[in-house]
Amino acid sequence: MNSVRFWLALALMLASGCVTTGPATFGDPVPEGTEAIVVVLDDTRPDRRKRSASIPGYVGYTDYANDPALLRVAKRFAKKHDVTVLTQWPLQSLPIQCIVIEKPNASTLAAIRAEPDVKWVQPFVDFTTMSMTAPTPSWPKPAGVTVGSGAGSGITIAVVDTSVDRTHPALQGTALRQRNFAGNLGDVDGEAHGTAMVGLIAARPLPDGDMVGISQAANIELLRGCWQPSDAASGRCNTLTLALALDAAVALQPDVLNLSITGPQDRVLDELVEQLTRQGTLVVAAYDERRTASLRFPTYQPGVIYAFGVSDAAATPSGSAEVVVGAPRHALSLAPAARYDLVFGHSVAAAQVSGFAALLLGVSDGVSRDQVVKHLHNLTAKP
Repeated sequence: MNSVRFWLALALMLASGCVTTGPATFGDPVPEGTEAIVVVLDDTRPDRRKRSASIPGYVGYTDYANDPALLRVAKRFAKKHDVTVLTQWPLQSLPIQCIVIEKPNASTLAAIRAEPDVKWVQPFVDFTTMSMTAPTPSWPKPAGVTVGSGAGSGITIAVVDTSVDRTHPALQGTALRQRNFAGNLGDVDGEAHGTAMVGLIAARPLPDGDMVGISQAANIELLRGCWQPSDAASGRCNTLTLALALDAAVALQPDVLNLSITGPQDRVLDELVEQLTRQGTLVVAAYDERRTASLRFPTYQPGVIYAFGVSDAAATPSGSAEVVVGAPRHALSLAPAARYDLVFGHSVAAAQVSGFAALLLGVSDGVSRDQVVKHLHNLTAKP
């Protein structure tokens, strides 16, 4: 009977998309529909201990997250405030410890916010990859720039998305590596959204096909921070899975980061994006017209640009403070199982902008991020 309970608990943990904190009192997942908050503390462990473990993936991350020192902090916190800890994890690049708890009553929440060791408190947020919309004209290649087998050479693009089908014939010979931070939900080896986004950036031409990626020679780091339910057109992510993926991105120091993702503002994630932009990474995010720049992820800051899928009915928005670059809302791209598919949405625009950014960065040494952004504006598609 005990073994049956163990496997049931393990299945629930994986289905939730959250890593548990080890001991039974901290082992429950974050169930669907649970209103949870993230309490952010400084990671007070010695530097040597913070750097002692890599983060190979969401499931393999358990040992690192279950450092006894971190578990003791979470356990003391739970006891002091009489709250339920759902999960906890450290972020090496900030460095902080995030403790997820069920949202407490107002007085307990006020006491937590007043704690001198608490840096901030925020919601535990869900995100999605951008959904599909309507087709548009294609984006012309920039004058004087060749999209070919050497395009993007020496440039690293980190793509935070669902998984990619690395067995696709058009991705053979591509410098592509994938790391998993989103558990075992979905198809870890090849989901539609991530495959399409990577295909737009890096697909190699095949004799029987016209589809070609924009920066075929770029180094692609697919950081699986989202998973794609089999019956859904878009992927799902949360504060935890994206935080782990972005933490890994900071360590990679990519030239370009592609975020074909939408969701509300999230301070933990914005802190990680700020680390990336400080390092010189150009962050390309899918535009979300439902949220203002201050209320969406990522919030606008220098080094972040939004890709807007241009259609016959809608050009890029004007008069906004953020940097918005237009690109086609539709394109032919790769699909799992050696297939091709027509894909739509601001996600598609973001992947194309990321590919062109890498192409421009690889044209010559010394090209600045600001120069690339200016050039991208000049390439903005018109309906």
